[in-house]
Amino acid sequence: MPWMKTYWLLILLCCAFAGCKETNVVTNPINQKNMEGKMITIQGKALNSKAGAVAGDYFVDGLQAWPTDIHSKTVEVTGILKILEHAAVEYVRNPDGSINQGMEGKQYILMQPKWRLME
Repeated sequence: MPWMKTYWLLILLCCAFAGCKETNVVTNPINQKNMEGKMITIQGKALNSKAGAVAGDYFVDGLQAWPTDIHSKTVEVTGILKILEHAAVEYVRNPDGSINQGMEGKQYILMQPKWRLME
């Protein structure tokens, strides 16, 4: 197919001039092994949680909450996947004496995130 040669040539040219980084575009890396530490791209609904901004099941590092005009819309986020394992705790007492609800299970975080609104 002649169009395939054009397609691959275009991809090679883009990589040559833009500089390709290995990015895994995945729909659900939580179910895939060995994704931690790799650059991934996910799409998800932009929501806020007590622990910060999330896109689907992934926390967006450095973002406490989505801007109001982005909240509840679909975003695409690219970042390095970091997985934290939290032990089961009823609560955690902060140094000031207040109680922190705590977290249990795995937390999936996109480090050094770059995001965009999907239209």
